[in-house]
Amino acid sequence: MESTRAEVKITDLNTSALRVERSYNNLLQFKTKLNSYLYEPTTYKQYTMREELARGVNNQLKVHLELLNTIKAGELVSETIVIIKSQLRTAKMLEDGITKYIMSLNG
Repeated sequence: MESTRAEVKITDLNTSALRVERSYNNLLQFKTKLNSYLYEPTTYKQYTMREELARGVNNQLKVHLELLNTIKAGELVSETIVIIKSQLRTAKMLEDGITKYIMSLNG
């Protein structure tokens, strides 16, 4: 059921801009959560997991900004659509990893 929800259907500039922007905003929220004292790690494993996730979020935020600039410049080609789909999938996996990290703190 999750895989169908994660499936990305992008065919035009408006759809791609909206999806990337929404994903960017979600990543900003997750970055804020990772930096919150409420989600500080208590073990070395959790610390390394948080650091890895934080690096991933920062990288994805940079890529999302580049994609948004490309989309807004109107330079959308079929290769760009493939890149957007790939980045949105990667962002979703990162969000799932952050959720898993948060759950490991509570459990």
